[in-house]
Amino acid sequence: MERVLQFLSILVILAGSEDCKPIASPSFAADTSLYDQERMDRVFQFLNSQLGRAVRLAEAARIVNLSEGAFSRFFRLHTGKTFPEFVNELRIGHASSLLMEDNLNVTEVAFKCGFTNLSNFNRQFLKLKGLSPREFRLQLQQRLHQSRFVPLP
Repeated sequence: MERVLQFLSILVILAGSEDCKPIASPSFAADTSLYDQERMDRVFQFLNSQLGRAVRLAEAARIVNLSEGAFSRFFRLHTGKTFPEFVNELRIGHASSLLMEDNLNVTEVAFKCGFTNLSNFNRQFLKLKGLSPREFRLQLQQRLHQSRFVPLP
């Protein structure tokens, strides 16, 4: 609860800041049709349901009736990422949750998240999170241990 309150107080500070600068020109309007949004939603639903196994670009392309090349362009246009980058981010996000909640070892987490190679899992995790899965779990455990013994104001 304390973190939520801190987050909200940060939002209040940001909302009241006069140092805000727009990141897009005033005439910018995202050009996403309802049809494209529905297609992306189908892809996201497919990816979320299939994260525990190897997901091929061709499978995702078939879901929205595009060739692999057209799907790659479409996907990058709408996400700003390549398909493999996006899938890896989803998997690492899921792995982070499992490392926080479950008592699975790192190898089990990797395979449960769809990685077939432990060294690739460790490399991708390090690339996205800045530390290994084992270090991530240890850091979380240390923070949890410290927060239990900090007296509330």
